[in-house]
Amino acid sequence: MCAKTGVPCDRLVRDSLRIVPAWVAGLVYAGVVPFLILRLYFSRRVEAKLPIAPARVERIRSLVRGAWIAMVIAAAGLASAIFDAGLVGVVAMLVGVVAYLGIVFVGDLLWVGAIARRDPDVVVLTRVHTDFAQALRDQYGSDLDSY
Repeated sequence: MCAKTGVPCDRLVRDSLRIVPAWVAGLVYAGVVPFLILRLYFSRRVEAKLPIAPARVERIRSLVRGAWIAMVIAAAGLASAIFDAGLVGVVAMLVGVVAYLGIVFVGDLLWVGAIARRDPDVVVLTRVHTDFAQALRDQYGSDLDSY
């Protein structure tokens, strides 16, 4: 069963989940740059294999391609603004940056998240389908509720 959509699937997708302490995640409201810097130093990575439907994987891959295109537009706009294209370059850069941030936000919502617990061996998956969560509860019983 797909962890995101709840549809039957038998394909496991390897993913590297980044676990960020709660106090670092709270700094996203203070600004993106401080958050990204602290995330780099204080997060840990967990390798996981999750059942994800092929359609969802393709959607995520499309978003990744779109994010790369948005970054190229932003870089071209910055280069144009530096080399005397003026307002047109600045607008292209802003469009690229806003598109990139929007794509990253949507992609994050479409993928599985993870949060840490006090026990370093425990990671709680977030943004999973309710049927997937129930299947895990059925399989592992009340052990999951203690986390």
